[in-house]
Amino acid sequence: MAIVTTGSFAKKEADELLRRVDTQIARATRSQGVEELHDLRVASRRFMRILSALAPCFPRGESKRMRRGLKRIMVQAGDIRDYDIAIHLINRMELPDSGTLLRQIQKRREQSATVLSASLHRWTARNLAARWRAALNSNRDLKSADAGFRAVPAVI
Repeated sequence: MAIVTTGSFAKKEADELLRRVDTQIARATRSQGVEELHDLRVASRRFMRILSALAPCFPRGESKRMRRGLKRIMVQAGDIRDYDIAIHLINRMELPDSGTLLRQIQKRREQSATVLSASLHRWTARNLAARWRAALNSNRDLKSADAGFRAVPAVI
């Protein structure tokens, strides 16, 4: 049985979750449908959770900056999701004269989608996934990070 250090486990998991975030950002850049936004929010939330849960394994300033950057995208995607839910509920209720309300909500959704789209394009243009990956996989001494955790036996 091999021993996996917390630091190496954290780096491996963060790398995989960051890859998923980057994939979902690329997908949401092309289409901001319900499924794309849901998958983006799930991938972002999972990545943010590992940064928090295993915080001693990552450079503090970088981890905090990453969580802040993703939180902005999560809030923007969440706003769009809220509009999608409102549109769905209004349609389901079959209210008379709901056309004006639906148009207003749709317009707000489109405005929010424009804001999110700009954030996603900035992410891509700044190559944040590669920069974050480099920061997370820096040559930082993981022995100090592992001091706060016990080694986890890996089943091979």
